[in-house]
Amino acid sequence: MILLVLFSVTSDVNSGSNGEHFDLKCDVTSGANRDHCDLKCDVTSGANRDHCDLKCDVTSGSNRNHCDLKCDVTSGANRDHCGLKCDVTSGANRDHCDLKCDVTSGANRDHCGLKCDVTSGANRDHCGLKCDVTSGANRDHCDLKCDVTSGANRDHCGLKCDVTSGANRDHCGLKCDVTSGANRDHCGLKCDVTSGANRDHCGLKCDVTSGANRDHCGLKCDVISGAKLRLLRS
Repeated sequence: MILLVLFSVTSDVNSGSNGEHFDLKCDVTSGANRDHCDLKCDVTSGANRDHCDLKCDVTSGSNRNHCDLKCDVTSGANRDHCGLKCDVTSGANRDHCDLKCDVTSGANRDHCGLKCDVTSGANRDHCGLKCDVTSGANRDHCDLKCDVTSGANRDHCGLKCDVTSGANRDHCGLKCDVTSGANRDHCGLKCDVTSGANRDHCGLKCDVTSGANRDHCGLKCDVISGAKLRLLRS
């Protein structure tokens, strides 16, 4: 009778009454024997995930924290665990590698010395602009050339004395050309009574035949001139 009872105890490993006294079978799907046997390395199963070395499969969230991830910068899974490749066109590795100096790309604009291309807004603030006064981009960053015909450099250089151009009229001594309204007020007008421009600025000649200087000089006593006769009679 005693031998019969002993035989029944040793052969029943699934019974709760005697399960604590014998080695449980390695059945990872059963919570009862999970802690008493070495679990199989099956990373797809939550039951044995903590008891075996996980396989290095960076595409699987289950083993992401237990193995060295592969350096695949296009995958969010291994982005934080490996040195990212220097691909400035990819937002994934933009912060982890030295960006290439491509000033046309917003991605690497702040991370490399920009090329001096004044026609590009991207590198306008990061390099010495070329002195091209015809371009608004570099107008403020270089000494403008003295070209009075261009509004761009009008205020930045000594204007040439060309009285026919409104651009340099106020910046140079105007030439004395009484026929031009531009320099009429800036130079001594010539005494040409036939021109209304200089009539008020010079002593008129005494020519009684000309209405222009008739009022500015003493008329000659020429009795055959009706003009003088009226003056003499008066």
